[in-house]
Amino acid sequence: MGRNPRLKASPSRASDHAEGTTVVPIHLAVHQQLGTIGCQAFRLWTVHYEHSFDSFEQLTALHQRLVEFPVNERAAVRLISDVGYLKDIYRCGTTMVSEAVRTIQHFCEEIERTTGHPPVGSTVNERLRNAAASAGLELDLSSPGYAALTELQSQRDAIEHPTEERVYASSPEHWDRVPLSWFLSERSLRCFERYEQWFSGLATAWEAISPSFARAGELQVERGIGSDLQYSTRSRQEHRGRSAGQGTGAYDIRLSPLPRLPHAYADYQQCPADRGVSDAEAFTDPGQ
Repeated sequence: MGRNPRLKASPSRASDHAEGTTVVPIHLAVHQQLGTIGCQAFRLWTVHYEHSFDSFEQLTALHQRLVEFPVNERAAVRLISDVGYLKDIYRCGTTMVSEAVRTIQHFCEEIERTTGHPPVGSTVNERLRNAAASAGLELDLSSPGYAALTELQSQRDAIEHPTEERVYASSPEHWDRVPLSWFLSERSLRCFERYEQWFSGLATAWEAISPSFARAGELQVERGIGSDLQYSTRSRQEHRGRSAGQGTGAYDIRLSPLPRLPHAYADYQQCPADRGVSDAEAFTDPGQ
């Protein structure tokens, strides 16, 4: 349980509001040094959508560089040993697919909250179908866009639930089960394009009908609410300029250093089987 923000009503903090004043919900948080924080609530699915699209654009730019890697003519294979480039591909790809699925989850939550229907279904697809039905939204399950959502989910599942087959495909025909390989293929970009076009239409339809679910209601409010927690108004930079004895209560966050990554995790580029060594040997930190 989080620390109590110690909210208390006080007439001195109350102010008059005109009839019809817009009420904005806020989230509360308690910061050890800065006290109680209130932040305006906003539509989270739009944030996840923006993140997924930004990552798609970054992945598209990285794909433009694929031609820079030469083809091994004897093997007729374009070999990529630039681990930095591959890390960028993986970072953009994982963010793209994960944020796309989060977009759908939060989109469903908004529909459910607006229509007054609880979430139903154990999968993203089931939840979306039930949420759309509760709002009267048409959902074409045979559309290429809906199929693209399913493909994005399969890659998200491979990322979040890795298995040997999902990390290193043992059969050449199963290369698309490995997220990194899928990200390198044009399939990842075409899949997201189909999903984005489909979801844009679905979101536009929801925007058009959502006002019809507006319901009149009454709010029981307590005026002059505020927090009795103490807080600091000094910045971290101001605190640094003071002596240690004068800095009590100032905003000064000290983070523990991250553990050093084993050398093998940071730089290992070959599959252990390619070198004829065991997994245990391959992932031993030479510095230990």
